[in-house]
Amino acid sequence: HQVVMVLDSIDTPHYSSVSAATALKNSILLKRTDPKREVSLLFRRLGADLDRRTIREARDVGVRFVKYNGRGRPQVTDEMVEVYDQLRGEELSIPYDLVVLAMPLVPREDAVKISLMLRTPLDGNGFFLEPNVRLRPQNYVRDGIFVCGSAHYPVDVQESIFQAHRAAAKAVRYLSDGKVDSDTPSAIVLESLCTGCGTCVEACPFLAIAMEEREGTLSISRIDPLLCKRCGNCAVVCPAKAIVMEPYTDRELIAQISAALAAPRDGEPRILGLMCEWSGYAAADLAGAEGLQYPGNLRIIRVGCSARFDLYHILWAFLNGADGVLLGACEPGMCHYVEGNQYAEDRVEMLQQMLKGAGFDPRRLRLQWFKPDDARKFVEAIKDFTDEIEYLEPTDLE
Repeated sequence: HQVVMVLDSIDTPHYSSVSAATALKNSILLKRTDPKREVSLLFRRLGADLDRRTIREARDVGVRFVKYNGRGRPQVTDEMVEVYDQLRGEELSIPYDLVVLAMPLVPREDAVKISLMLRTPLDGNGFFLEPNVRLRPQNYVRDGIFVCGSAHYPVDVQESIFQAHRAAAKAVRYLSDGKVDSDTPSAIVLESLCTGCGTCVEACPFLAIAMEEREGTLSISRIDPLLCKRCGNCAVVCPAKAIVMEPYTDRELIAQISAALAAPRDGEPRILGLMCEWSGYAAADLAGAEGLQYPGNLRIIRVGCSARFDLYHILWAFLNGADGVLLGACEPGMCHYVEGNQYAEDRVEMLQQMLKGAGFDPRRLRLQWFKPDDARKFVEAIKDFTDEIEYLEPTDLE
């Protein structure tokens, strides 16, 4: 019998070492049960995390490895599997009695619905993301949801069991306390300014805000400090600016923007960067640690989440002499506050349209996605934006 095992046969944005390990194991079992059986393993890649001993064992029992290019997939005819072997540099026609597709582990189709229901973010591949709280350990409030197993990313049984024990240990830590408390300050409603419009209730992605009746005709919004994750979206949407969130209050951010743009022009464009601390600011930190250089005329201000990008702050920057404003946010699906970068994207698109209508070049405002561990992409993005602003020349708004 001729068996052809095809690995990575469909397009997935991630590599699954679990399916690769399973294909290797099955190939070895097929050869051991019948040494005369011809077994060919076709693959695009074998991950570095696979057990080298298993690969050597597969070779020793006679499994034939065939590496193919992703753009030249194996073609299955009635009698043959046609494939170009990159290792041997030749076209192969492999006869078969059975073709087996080693299917990768993929996220569930309803992962998005569960993500929205539990307010738990997904990564770029569609798996549930566990926020890396080590980046900002004091600025993130856990919500009691811990991710493990293949809901997190493709893992085998042993890794799933290990992650389950770890998640259980984290949960026990909170259950043993007997109460839930938070030392992280939440957003605060200034009762004297609140008009009871309810805009903040609809804008909170964590359902942390509710309206409470009070004496008179107007209700007042109340923020649950245990549910509030401090994304800052409520502070942005409040028309009366009645919500304050330390340390990123409007007064503090306006003061930082004014100070960053206070220096006189020296011939170089003045560029302000508002960076989410989980992505753009973390990437900037890493660039500094790695000694990477980028244009020094960029002034960076940290905010807790891209949901805190306020159109008034951006306009204030332009009115105070900024030639360009770069907003750094987490990639789509990677926001630690679930929907913060979506709010930011919608607001930036709206403001760009308003700027264009007013005769102001919208290219001076850019929203850029960043990964916290990709310092080089951060540097490239800064250089690219600086070059574009230099081409546009200084503004005349001062």
